[in-house]
Amino acid sequence: MVKKIYKHFWHIKKNNLRKVLPWMKEYTSRQIAPKLFREDTGIALASRSSTWRKGKRIGKKVKLIQNDFPFSEVDIHDKNDLKIAEEAMKLLRKNKKINQII
Repeated sequence: MVKKIYKHFWHIKKNNLRKVLPWMKEYTSRQIAPKLFREDTGIALASRSSTWRKGKRIGKKVKLIQNDFPFSEVDIHDKNDLKIAEEAMKLLRKNKKINQII
């Protein structure tokens, strides 16, 4: 599963902050920026056992399944994260969006 994102990313290289990709060096509006996809293998990943035996998760023929769930960014590590997820679900129920997702 992947989530389409519109962001600029930074990393530290030789103690300096740098944009990750060359096109990010200049401001680019999200309407014209190249589309990036964040891999969420915790949601779903289909892979052949032979690929795993080679020490890989993903083979050469890749297909993406886009995840449009509105709160897939909620990653639960502790009680505070769980509270955020619970509040997100309440919001979905309140706005009658929950049946469209589950």
